[in-house]
Amino acid sequence: METLTCPACKIKVYENPDFCDNCKYPFIGSEKEKSIHIGKFISKKGVVQDSSNALGNVQKILFFLGGLNILTVIIMYSSTNSHWLDLALNGFLALVFIFCAIFLKKAPLLFTILPLATLLGVYTLNAVIDPMSLVNGIIIKVLIVGSLIYSMYLSLKARKFQKLYKLG
Repeated sequence: METLTCPACKIKVYENPDFCDNCKYPFIGSEKEKSIHIGKFISKKGVVQDSSNALGNVQKILFFLGGLNILTVIIMYSSTNSHWLDLALNGFLALVFIFCAIFLKKAPLLFTILPLATLLGVYTLNAVIDPMSLVNGIIIKVLIVGSLIYSMYLSLKARKFQKLYKLG
């Protein structure tokens, strides 16, 4: 039994197939058809790298947010008029962001959804207490939330691609 490796998806194919069972690479097609298929496959596969890059950026954002909350706790602790609840809340947020940043690559969707839900909850709570807080720093808030949502979108696309072509 002869074994071939598909040039597109790198899966081992047995016997002499007309097409790869995994990615439909045309083994008996013309060179042009083969080149077009590989080009399309590589283009689609780019979503995996894009997802990895987006996760790296989200990880940096989460570490930054965690560090910012730690700094807030330190400043509030040194202040004489800070309330213990403020310290506890900022400490909790720091732990959530840092924990999610550390484990982000293990379970991208879970550890992107968790800080996103936390941030949206904090933004909502702040808006209920003080509606003007929603407008303060709106550009940064939109960038952070947008980055988290975009990372989730790319993670889903990459997962779908990997599942479809049995790549990981």
